[in-house]
Amino acid sequence: MNRKRNLTIIAVVFLVLFLAVVSFLLVFSTKNVMIKGCEYYSEEDIRKKIMTEITDRNTLLFYLRYRMGKGNEIPFIQQVDVEMKDASSIEVVVYEKRMTGCIRNMNEYIYFDKDGTVVEVSAERLGNVPYFTGLQVKSYGLYDQLVVGDESVFSTILSFSQLIERYELPIDKVQISSVSGVKMYSGKVKILFGKQKMYDAAIAELNNMLPKVLELGKSGVIDMRNFEEGKSTTIFKPD
Repeated sequence: MNRKRNLTIIAVVFLVLFLAVVSFLLVFSTKNVMIKGCEYYSEEDIRKKIMTEITDRNTLLFYLRYRMGKGNEIPFIQQVDVEMKDASSIEVVVYEKRMTGCIRNMNEYIYFDKDGTVVEVSAERLGNVPYFTGLQVKSYGLYDQLVVGDESVFSTILSFSQLIERYELPIDKVQISSVSGVKMYSGKVKILFGKQKMYDAAIAELNNMLPKVLELGKSGVIDMRNFEEGKSTTIFKPD
């Protein structure tokens, strides 16, 4: 009789535990994940990169994993903050590393900030970070200053990266040559700067002109090699 009663108690306990687990999974089922702050990645990319564990389908377990510092490390991301909005909703705020440009060395892309400090090294090429060519890299380390072969070229790269960021120009690639000077590419448009002492005024002029040129949807050249502030008119020449 006692054995039968004990089996009944055990069965009831297991049933209660089972119902509690099912209720926990149903109540805290992850249904809404709101992503904020991403620029380099899409919201869907962020979801895939942060929600990689089977337990992430549960809002409370997902929240606790990130609060305990067990979250995934994601390239180009400085920090990820997770907040539970309700039992089935999570808000994720992404803080991306500030990158003004990148260069390539062997099979790696070296991403740097406006001061030339390396903030990320990756095999992945981000299309919305300007890509610079023409610089020979001697050595580099994460969060260290780039060591380069030609400091004058590097100064030009940093100057351009800062100007591109300031004016939010949609630049894909910048070629820098000690012989022919600077060329930039924005979609199907090539911009020629040549060799100038200062590029600030030319970039300011380009900021006014480039959006209008891109609206045309044509390939061609913006020749700014003879640009002089207040003295010349820059013309777009379609191919």
